[in-house]
Amino acid sequence: MAGFAGYLEKDLHFPLPFFMAYLRTGAELFGGIMLVLGLFSRLGAFLIFITMLVAGFIADKGDFFGDAEMAFAYAAVMLTIFLAGPSKFSLDYYFFGKSSDAKKN
Repeated sequence: MAGFAGYLEKDLHFPLPFFMAYLRTGAELFGGIMLVLGLFSRLGAFLIFITMLVAGFIADKGDFFGDAEMAFAYAAVMLTIFLAGPSKFSLDYYFFGKSSDAKKN
């Protein structure tokens, strides 16, 4: 964590580098767990989406077809999951019931 925080401070000039490093780690860890379990899927996708946008635009300087290509690809996948929402095979569906679109029918 100290190495990444040092990179944030020296190379990217982020304020509060240790706090930002823990935010990034927490967003990726807990967002990933949420997606794997299918519980609070939209929140998990949103956390990772924001993390990948920051990685693409700030750390990789917005180079869409170079270093930041994977960050933007992951951001696009997370945006798709965020907009589409969880499916019937998720814990969200099990705990919170059918989506509002299904209730209309």
